[in-house]
Amino acid sequence: MMAQVLPEETVIRFLTSLRAALAGLVGSLEQQADAIDAVENPYARLAVEHGLAVHRASLTWAEQAIIRLAADSPRP
Repeated sequence: MMAQVLPEETVIRFLTSLRAALAGLVGSLEQQADAIDAVENPYARLAVEHGLAVHRASLTWAEQAIIRLAADSPRP
């Protein structure tokens, strides 16, 4: 939806920034998941696993969106 009001370069920069933030968040959640004892605290483990699933999906989407937009961009 951003592409309707912003230049494509701005959208790609935003997505690139989003990708970096999501990659950092996924890395942090992976560390948290490794530190949680699933036997002692199964609810915390489930919560972190949910966060990982959601943010990994968003990261994959952002990566694919960048690739598609870059491929569709006219070259100067």
